[in-house]
Amino acid sequence: MFRAFESFARRLLEIRAETSAAVKGTPVDGEPAAGPAAAAPAGPVLHTAAPDRSQPDDVHVQQWKGTWVRGAESRWAGASVLTNPHKSGSTRAAAWRAGWHWADRQPDRRQSGSVRFAHAHRRRADRSSPLVRGAQAGAVGLSMLTIAGWLWQIRRQRRARRAEDVQPVK
Repeated sequence: MFRAFESFARRLLEIRAETSAAVKGTPVDGEPAAGPAAAAPAGPVLHTAAPDRSQPDDVHVQQWKGTWVRGAESRWAGASVLTNPHKSGSTRAAAWRAGWHWADRQPDRRQSGSVRFAHAHRRRADRSSPLVRGAQAGAVGLSMLTIAGWLWQIRRQRRARRAEDVQPVK
């Protein structure tokens, strides 16, 4: 994997060097080059562009997310959309407003006492406590044993009746 990347990077540098030499002016028909381009180093030169933003992407995203969450919480607290604490037209104001509008259409899921119609463990990753699972397994097992015993008793009663019917009368 590293060799493939190294080969790709080397080829990319060669292409850049060829295109930069063509732009700077290369000798025509074997004539020696004159001027500052002739004194340039023969190896490839890397040109890296600095990012336009002053903050990394992750920091920008985390700030936007935090502002969005504060907007949603403000809506659930009963605040008006006009109480946006950020400067109008800024990305933070837009994030706060987006969070507020999202929360306007969503129930407040932070409250545990609210009535929800979904199953308590609706996701595959949700798990009940070991005590509850044990009690459920015990209740199911006990129910199965009770049903099996009941069926076994019915079976014995039927066999007993058949045995009485088959016996000859003396």
